[in-house]
Amino acid sequence: IGLVNDCEELDGVQIGLINIAKNALIPFTILFNIASNEKRKIATGLFEATWTPFQFGIVAPGQIFTEETDVTGLRLNLFYGKNKSVTGVDVGTYNRSYEMAGLEVGIYNKIYKNAYGVQAGLVNTTFKNYYGIQLGLIANYTGGSLYGFSLAPVTYTEKDVYGMQIGLFTNVGNIVYSPQLSIGMNVAQSATGQIGLLGNYSEKSVYGPQISATGNYSGGDAYGQFGGLFNFAEGNVIPGQIALLFNAAHFTPLQIAGFGNYAKGEAYFQFAGIFNIVSSDIRDAPLAVSADPYVQIASFFNLSEDTYMQVSAFNLDHGRNYFQLGAINYARKASFQAGGINVSFKLMGVQAGAVNVNDNFYGVQLGAINVNDDMYGLAVGIFNIADDSYGVTIGLFNYADDLCGVQIGLINVHEHGEIPAMFGMNYGANCK
Repeated sequence: IGLVNDCEELDGVQIGLINIAKNALIPFTILFNIASNEKRKIATGLFEATWTPFQFGIVAPGQIFTEETDVTGLRLNLFYGKNKSVTGVDVGTYNRSYEMAGLEVGIYNKIYKNAYGVQAGLVNTTFKNYYGIQLGLIANYTGGSLYGFSLAPVTYTEKDVYGMQIGLFTNVGNIVYSPQLSIGMNVAQSATGQIGLLGNYSEKSVYGPQISATGNYSGGDAYGQFGGLFNFAEGNVIPGQIALLFNAAHFTPLQIAGFGNYAKGEAYFQFAGIFNIVSSDIRDAPLAVSADPYVQIASFFNLSEDTYMQVSAFNLDHGRNYFQLGAINYARKASFQAGGINVSFKLMGVQAGAVNVNDNFYGVQLGAINVNDDMYGLAVGIFNIADDSYGVTIGLFNYADDLCGVQIGLINVHEHGEIPAMFGMNYGANCK
């Protein structure tokens, strides 16, 4: 006894508004049904037919024709209908069939094989391929590939998407051959592009831009990443990355971030509020081997190798650097350094700072303290110290182990000179 009574086998009486007993002589009745435990063929409808132009049902098996009947025309389901295939128009609460071609409108649409045409409902489910347009008020699911257009708060495709997904909250696909658009999250193995307000994720390369108000991730390459908070790519990003906080990539021509930029392989231009790093392993910074950007500009720290320009409080270049401006500058080979402390193994050019230290120096040196192993050129400072000095040193105190040139200052020391120490000026001709 109940409002709806449903069973596979009935041996007794059903009393209710809707009564379903699939072993009964009449499998679907209103108000009353009776059956014994005799073994009968399980009924899925009132009549059997190969096909029909019209099908009507209340709750399967309470339908005119059995579920093995193909419908070519119109199917109407008050609550729940089930047929092998529907070609034409399918309207109901819960529409279920193995294949569908045409227009299907319902609360829940469920297709076990392929579907062709238009599905519209709260939830649309196709377990194999879908060809056409899916419109869902809650979600669209395709177990195979999608060939067409899917629009819903959540769109989920197990395999590839040959069309477009627009999920208001989430898009999920395998290989997506068109941009994914969402105000929420986009997820794919690979995509042509991703635009998501909450974020974008691609397991492999993205053959288009990733744009998000929060963050973007690509397991391979990407053609531009623009994130409100962060961008991360395992591969190359062309033309570049722009984020409010942080950017990371293997190679990219341009990185702009409010906090920091990191490139594992190479970056041409890096601009950050705090730091820029080009390093083979960020965990080894600042001692890692790195590669050659053109420009690094940050407020606190720059790390690279073979850089044309670095501007920051601390600049470190493991290779050839042409311009460094900062509180502390270090380069193995440098052309211009200006800062509080400048250090280089070999500098050919200009060095200006409170403290300048070099292994080999060729050019003009301006500082409070200048310390060189070999100095070739002009050194001007309060204290000038060199192992070998070739040129002119001007300062309060000048020292050279071997001098090939002139010292001008209050105290001038030439360790191996004929006159080791002199006031005002000293001269040496120990030219190797």
